[in-house]
Amino acid sequence: MTEKDKYKLSTYNFIELFHETETSRVELVESSLDGIRYIKKTYNSDKRAIYNSLSKIKITHIPEIYEVIFGEDTITI
Repeated sequence: MTEKDKYKLSTYNFIELFHETETSRVELVESSLDGIRYIKKTYNSDKRAIYNSLSKIKITHIPEIYEVIFGEDTITI
């Protein structure tokens, strides 16, 4: 994970844990930059191919992927 990615993640403040398993974690976070709440999902594996494709899709009834951070884990906002 780059320093830029670490900074991006530091701007999200944890609010509530929704679900956690051995392979993933889903939580509610709030951006300290704009005050908007987001869902943050962390996968304990590389999901790069899937999320690179999904981030290009813009459909009204599918939640928008705001950003994806790749490292040891895959983190989506």
